[in-house]
Amino acid sequence: MVQIAISIIVLIDLATSLFFLLAFILSFYNYNRTIDKGNLWLIVSIVFVFTFIVSISNVLEWAEITSALDPAEDFINMLIVVVWVYIWFQFK
Repeated sequence: MVQIAISIIVLIDLATSLFFLLAFILSFYNYNRTIDKGNLWLIVSIVFVFTFIVSISNVLEWAEITSALDPAEDFINMLIVVVWVYIWFQFK
């Protein structure tokens, strides 16, 4: 039963990582058509990349491959929240 729950978590994290990779690719593709907000596109793209890294780290951790990236993942998770708040205030 525990193994099934771990497999589901791995699949969810894998879907999350693929989603943020797709979001980064689409934001890069639509770079010329976005609203001119200065370096906001760059900041959003960096958040997408960081979230992709965190998702891949979670896949590796929950698939019991390695947990070496866990300390860096915790720091990046805190950074992502701060940057999303910054982006939210840029649109206000």
